[in-house]
Amino acid sequence: MKFLWGKRAFSIILSMLLAFAAVSPAFADVWVNGDGTIPDLGSAYAVGGDGSVSQVAGAFAVTGSGMLEQVGSGGGGDPGAGVPAEAPMLGTVNVASATIKVGLRYYYSDARDSSAAYAPLQNVTGSGYQLGYYDNNRNFVAVGSTAETAITVAKDTNVALPSGMLGCFHVLLPATYSSFDDANSAASQYPDGFPAYYNGVYRVLVGTYTSSSDAQAAVSSRGLSGGVDFTASQYCVVVTKTGATKILFEFDCGNTYTLGVLPISNDGKAVTQFGSTTYYGGFEFWRINGQNLTVINVLNIEDYVMGVIASEMSYSWPLEALKAQAVCARTYAAQMIKNSAYYTIGGYDLTADTYCQAYSGASRLGDAIVQAVNGTAGVYATYNGQLIEALYSSADGGGTESNINVNGTDIPYLQGVIDPYEAAVDNINSHSHWSVRYTASSLGSKLGISAVVNIVPTYSPTGNVIQLVVNDNLGRQRTYQKTACRTFLGLDSIHYTVSQQSDGSWIFSGGGWGHSVGMSQYGAYAMASVYNFNYKQIIGFYYTGVCLSTGVYAG
Repeated sequence: MKFLWGKRAFSIILSMLLAFAAVSPAFADVWVNGDGTIPDLGSAYAVGGDGSVSQVAGAFAVTGSGMLEQVGSGGGGDPGAGVPAEAPMLGTVNVASATIKVGLRYYYSDARDSSAAYAPLQNVTGSGYQLGYYDNNRNFVAVGSTAETAITVAKDTNVALPSGMLGCFHVLLPATYSSFDDANSAASQYPDGFPAYYNGVYRVLVGTYTSSSDAQAAVSSRGLSGGVDFTASQYCVVVTKTGATKILFEFDCGNTYTLGVLPISNDGKAVTQFGSTTYYGGFEFWRINGQNLTVINVLNIEDYVMGVIASEMSYSWPLEALKAQAVCARTYAAQMIKNSAYYTIGGYDLTADTYCQAYSGASRLGDAIVQAVNGTAGVYATYNGQLIEALYSSADGGGTESNINVNGTDIPYLQGVIDPYEAAVDNINSHSHWSVRYTASSLGSKLGISAVVNIVPTYSPTGNVIQLVVNDNLGRQRTYQKTACRTFLGLDSIHYTVSQQSDGSWIFSGGGWGHSVGMSQYGAYAMASVYNFNYKQIIGFYYTGVCLSTGVYAG
């Protein structure tokens, strides 16, 4: 029912309602809208059975379709979308560590080799670096320091730096020292001397020669009594001043510990630039099997989550969507700590790219991101008291998918849901609608068969393709299942239809972007901005039966 809101209309309506209330003790509150449209109910008023009048934003009403909707849940929303329940806050959950290790440059396979021979660091805010290692509990142990604000870590082999060739042959002096300061003082007696830390012992070395013969010659020509030609183990790394080839420090603890570098700051968080990106926290440098450096950012999980949100969403997105992303990112990362057989060999928990979740350090943070992380600090998504695998993708096109139909494992909280919310922000989602067209022969060529004459898709209850059978004109067949229904042609998602045109060509038309399991990021955007739902409702909608729990950190 629609009403025109004005003094006269209000008077008439109020009189009618009060008269009705007089004969109907069970009279319920009536919602009166200014222009009769549901999206504007937040500015409407309710006239109660006792004659009271109040604004109704935040209340609930049953729509014509029978769905429960929050009154004033945002302009433009579908009134039939309904109100999801919040994921309840329940108890605590054990988390292996509050410190996360992120592979920035790493070797994983020939196709994923971004390891480097050297890595420069620059204080953005800070006053030099502590040098040492991270112990088994991820605590930093300092064994030295430098006041230089721009340093380069390099593997201890002959390396061509921008400043010149860095030689890996050094002369080891015979004395040992009980402290870094003592070793550093002794090394300062030589223009090219430097302290080293080897398995708990401080030493002094001289020179950066590119051959054993040159180093041996220096022993005699420079009168280095007792010195010997020395080359450390395959795990050895050195620290130089950026722009020079003079070594400041050498570190070799074999495969027990690897060099850690922690920026020094006397005022707030230190910020360090590596490459074109800035980072909170410290760094770790591994040489796997004596190869190039794996560069790892070691930092508090909350600082890490900020960097994920900055990459996966944007500081301009609605706060409650950012909070939902924070919980997902934090949970996903914690579930990977000490739990990833893929990355353990490299010393990191996860990578900074989309093989895990994108992470951009401290470079693109905004106040809303900081607020979202602080507002959910220590909160994790759980199922039966355990951290969930908090998968998410950009957009689902109208329905998420059960994990078993994408990745092959039936996970109770990763069940597909029809998504009535995401479409409300199609105008800002460049992947809300997409289509690709192939001729019968070009499609067959891509699939390694002849001209395609028949395609039979199988759909899940949420409208996603979970199997595709393709036949060509020679009777050959290709069958694609699960995630292959998207990747076999590099389609944006599995939420699509297939149709053959009169000329025999094939059109794949759909919406969404990504694997479609778990939370839709654009869906979260819509739920927060259009429907005014909070992050607990967003999490509760996309992850079936989950709770939110406070993390208890073991180390």
